Amino acid sequence: MLPLPACREEAGCSGAETGSELARLEAGELDRIEAGELPPPPLSEQDSPPESMDQCTYLELKARGFEEFSRIVDSHKGQAVFVLFSGAKNEAGISWCPDCMKAEPIVRENLQYLPEDSVFVHCDVGEKDCWKDPSNDFKKNLKLTALPTLLKYGTPQKLVEDECFKTDLVRMVFTED
Repeated sequence: MLPLPACREEAGCSGAETGSELARLEAGELDRIEAGELPPPPLSEQDSPPESMDQCTYLELKARGFEEFSRIVDSHKGQAVFVLFSGAKNEAGISWCPDCMKAEPIVRENLQYLPEDSVFVHCDVGEKDCWKDPSNDFKKNLKLTALPTLLKYGTPQKLVEDECFKTDLVRMVFTED
């Protein structure tokens, strides 16, 4: 479990920097990113996390597998926990799940709307054969049916597959109780 400090408004980050990075892409690259053929662009220096966690409005964590996900959720009881479940990525940063690759930049663009002191977890559910196994822990214990899935843990708020491509729905998950 690797904590990644994440911040938007309080450290002077408006979220617009992510859009400007996308604006610098060559023609056709955004389509290839959305199709899962290319990884999202790397963060520029202005998108870098702040020096101090004191300035952050939310905490971002990465989980690989069900056990790590469960440990994170257990250690953040009492906080709003939002989770993006997606397929594993290869060394080049490309997931076997093209819809996950398409959803990730849309979800990241809306992280600025997370409630203060909340937790955002990007959870890797594993390789395709692991995900397709009917006894997969994510399917058995969390009743996940498809990827990507964005949810507010412990609530019925959940977006599945192409719902994660809709900015207004993603923002609604992050802002509504």
